[in-house]
Amino acid sequence: MNLITLINNHNLLELIPIIYEFKDKVKQHIIIADELDKIKAKKLKESIIKLNKNYENIIPIQVIVLDEDNKQDIINAQNNIPKKDLFLNGTNADNTLLVVFSGYMLNNNGSVISYDKFENNYNIITLNNLTNHKINHNLNLKDFFILANYKAEFDKTNFYNFADVRFLFKNTQKLYKVISLYRRGKINKIPNKYFNILKNLKMVVDNKIDKIYGFGYLFELFILDKLKEYNFDDITMNLVIKFTDEITNEFDIFAIKDNHIYVIECKLGGASEAEHVIYKLDSLIEHFGDDSKGMIINIQDSKIDNKPLRKLYSSIRTKRASFNNILVYNEYYFNEKIFQNSVSQFFNLIPNNIITDNKPIFLLGGKDLEMLEIKKILESQDAFYIDRCLSWGAKLSNYKDILNDEQKFYGVELLEDTRLPQNYISIDHHNTDQNKDSSIEQIAKLLNIKLNRFQTLVAINDKSYIKGMKEFGATEVEIDYIRQLDRKVQGVTQDDEDIAEESIKYINLKDNIIVIKTVLNRFSPIVDRLYGKNILIHNQSHINYYGKNIDKLVSFFSIEIEKGTAYYGGDFGFFGINTNKEKLKEQKKQILKLVR
Repeated sequence: MNLITLINNHNLLELIPIIYEFKDKVKQHIIIADELDKIKAKKLKESIIKLNKNYENIIPIQVIVLDEDNKQDIINAQNNIPKKDLFLNGTNADNTLLVVFSGYMLNNNGSVISYDKFENNYNIITLNNLTNHKINHNLNLKDFFILANYKAEFDKTNFYNFADVRFLFKNTQKLYKVISLYRRGKINKIPNKYFNILKNLKMVVDNKIDKIYGFGYLFELFILDKLKEYNFDDITMNLVIKFTDEITNEFDIFAIKDNHIYVIECKLGGASEAEHVIYKLDSLIEHFGDDSKGMIINIQDSKIDNKPLRKLYSSIRTKRASFNNILVYNEYYFNEKIFQNSVSQFFNLIPNNIITDNKPIFLLGGKDLEMLEIKKILESQDAFYIDRCLSWGAKLSNYKDILNDEQKFYGVELLEDTRLPQNYISIDHHNTDQNKDSSIEQIAKLLNIKLNRFQTLVAINDKSYIKGMKEFGATEVEIDYIRQLDRKVQGVTQDDEDIAEESIKYINLKDNIIVIKTVLNRFSPIVDRLYGKNILIHNQSHINYYGKNIDKLVSFFSIEIEKGTAYYGGDFGFFGINTNKEKLKEQKKQILKLVR
């Protein structure tokens, strides 16, 4: 194949997966760039030559520099391109070059390759066809740095005594005491088991302190060991990257999976240092593409750390961390289950032990009080789940990237909008499942546990609302508490509560059906205050109805229900439908006509 690559100053990281995928098939490679990007193009040529040399692939590589606004330059470039077996690699290239050279390829029976960095697959487009392909050859770290033109120095310590390290971090609260004694030079007071391990790790030599590694390094080893469970394509620690002659940075742990870069920083014992790392990752992670992710793992002892844990929690909830694909695991001690679930849902990876042991995977749906309690139950029973913090109306396609036909999946309240895996089981009690137990009750039966009173009230609330809790014998205090919690978990703010209070001041409570237009995205603070009334409430995108004659709505809107744009359920009578400005008036009129 003759590969034609269109490069600009911003798209290099989206081009290299295709360059790597076809490195053994390319017979000639032509790199085309605008004059402004010629330095980048020449560096890419040097990188490809270096890569090919490592794989003993010697092919001609040509760089064509042109003025993208000059017609003759473009014609000259096309005249220098072979007339057959053409493939264009130009994802996110400059518009002019992409349009012109795509047309040239297609008119010469060539193909245009469009790479999707988030899905890590690509389309091959011809004049008459389009086919989708999965990347078969994912980059390792060494080859990634070659093609990205970053100079990287890998860890040469070659110290991986994981057995002793695992024991040290098995109980971080005990370890903090050992660290405190060690730092104060009181090694004679360190318990024998820990003392012997420190000798094995060369931190104590001839009964004296010898900081050949340090606890921070050992913590990085511990996390590296844990992350190896996730089957990354490549992972290393203590990596030094030289981006330019002026910019050099060291990273604790660096990994790559399906051509996505993951950077993990490990901090033991201090919140202030961890806060600093947020700024470090924020400024550097963009060098690895906007599909890259960073994680900060901070473990600190509240007794010896001057900065309280909640201080760091306050900072990580700023846009700086969350907006820039940075997750912070921040605890007083290392919790295996929380860590595993945090890594899995953030990196979209399933640990090897879950796969090899064929453990079921629970996929959690829209966030409400019931889903929160389900999550707590799964954690308490050591069940593996992935929670992508979805909103109500969550879809199975949100988990499409991890679905397969080998693993057993339980989808908890997910609209089935994609092909179901062979071993998929739905847990739900809405729409056609409205006669089933609540989802939390189904989970409890599955795990063979009994719900406590609070969990039982959560189940009744989700299925039968206030009516069901009253029939169960719940007190007014319990009902108010459950409803307040549910609203809060769903994301209802105090401002929303105030707006709801104001919304019902001027309505006629004697109306047979109360109709309310609101600016709120969540209707529960209004509906809770009008319990017992027939209510139609809407904003610009949703219409909800609470009351009698739900069966008539289910029958009339059956097509919308089948598509997943309408939903119903609950013993208290509930129906909802997604709408828009054009449909709103007519759908609202139709609902009122059917239920009156």
